[in-house]
Amino acid sequence: MKSLQTVSNQVLVESLHLLISDERKLLTQILEHLAEVHRRRAYLEMGYSSLFTFCVKELNYTESQAQRRVLALRAIEAMPEIGGKLESGKLSLATVSLAQSHLMAREKVEGNPVSLPECAQIFSAIEEKSKREVEVYLANQTAENPKLAKHLLSQKESVRPLGSIEGEQQFELRFSVSKSLLDKLRRIQDLTSHTGKTRKFAEVIEYMNEIVLEKVDPERVNQRIESRRIQRIEVRAKKRVEGKTPNSESRKLLSTLSGDSSEVVLHGEVASDLEKTFPGKCSSDSLNVVSGDFLAESLGEFSKLLKPKPAGPQKIGLRKHVANRLKREVFREDGGRCSYVDPSSGKCCGETRYLEIDHRTPVAVGGINVDTNLRIRCRGHNLFEAVQVFGAEKMNRYLRQKFES
Repeated sequence: MKSLQTVSNQVLVESLHLLISDERKLLTQILEHLAEVHRRRAYLEMGYSSLFTFCVKELNYTESQAQRRVLALRAIEAMPEIGGKLESGKLSLATVSLAQSHLMAREKVEGNPVSLPECAQIFSAIEEKSKREVEVYLANQTAENPKLAKHLLSQKESVRPLGSIEGEQQFELRFSVSKSLLDKLRRIQDLTSHTGKTRKFAEVIEYMNEIVLEKVDPERVNQRIESRRIQRIEVRAKKRVEGKTPNSESRKLLSTLSGDSSEVVLHGEVASDLEKTFPGKCSSDSLNVVSGDFLAESLGEFSKLLKPKPAGPQKIGLRKHVANRLKREVFREDGGRCSYVDPSSGKCCGETRYLEIDHRTPVAVGGINVDTNLRIRCRGHNLFEAVQVFGAEKMNRYLRQKFES
């Protein structure tokens, strides 16, 4: 700092220009490195679900910094000349990300990618413009497209932290809604007004959240199923005390009946249970010897209930629906998050969005729908695992080539 205080203004400004030029060159080099990281999908192997997450958690960019760089990469992917304009200063990272975000919104609304000549026209129009000037230009472009304007308006939202009330952190959530959605929210207020719990829209949202989570949250569903299972156990225990059901030894005996003519020895408590369940068929002496045919005939109907029909073998390569029971079990086992772990660092992905059921041994090579062959993966790591098995060349047509944001 002391040397800077002694130099002239001209030298100081010239030095600053050189540093800014180096900064722009460094930015393009960083973008080139990020593009190669994405091409290799190295972030997936390291336990990150997307390039955006990698930039935030591994490179310590803020969310907005990471978003701008990912959007710039998508623009450079379509038009490589943008990289040179970033280095020369004709375009800035902020203005490129604004234009690319606008083009992505148009693509989503129109259902087709914006043509390269039109993209080039937009990027040429924003050269050497400030961020504010680009915002005005894009706003004018949007005004000419009512569908795009409506879409962008619906996408605007923000979350701002407020203070704490009674020890709980509060947030201000801002977003726009359509007239039809507003009418629905007010209708819910009318229908639930007698509860006194939905006077404000925040209370309406919380009320709806509880209803939706009760139906779709695997953790809550598992808790409900476990509660019902315990209730069934208590009911069976009560019936057993009242002498209405056989004990576990009797059930094991019935479930292993072969129906041949061999004799089966029944010991005291087992015989007692069977006598209570089927009066007159067995004696409750300490030892009872009856034929297998007799038991199979007398208890055949009960035996059928204890012998579920075995499922046939699943054909290799034939994808079958994964039962909801299995999905819940796998979700509970993996804690409701992507369970991929980087083998070198031990870092777990832990992503909680865009989760999918993945087969450890793929169905295409003989994998079946059993709990030991299923696991939770985010969309990125599900594709990553497929590449490890089938190779990048075969999976390229399934992989999304655009940069994820």
